[in-house]
Amino acid sequence: MPADLERVWVACTAGPSLVHGDIRPDDLLIRDSDDALMVVDWAQPSIGAAWQDVVDLIPHMIMAGHAPLDAEKTLVGVPAWHDLPGLSDGHLMPGGQAWLGADRSRPPWMSGMRRR
Repeated sequence: MPADLERVWVACTAGPSLVHGDIRPDDLLIRDSDDALMVVDWAQPSIGAAWQDVVDLIPHMIMAGHAPLDAEKTLVGVPAWHDLPGLSDGHLMPGGQAWLGADRSRPPWMSGMRRR
């Protein structure tokens, strides 16, 4: 079964977009002069489906206090959201398992990284 999930996952994440691959709140900076969003810390870039970075933001939004459905509703307006494949929870399990084992504590310096 894991091999089947991997085949589906690889096919669903294929695409022509530049993917950050490790997007987190402290990778998103808002420039004061024009409120432009800048994405930094491109240590794990790849080519793939643009929806990956959008979906990767959901757990961070939940940890910041958003209800899961509210986090999803916020991201529905992002164009890449509409390219998200209709996967069952079982197909998302590999990513979910990684989150379960990850250290999700909020670094004390993170709040100072929000606006630049």
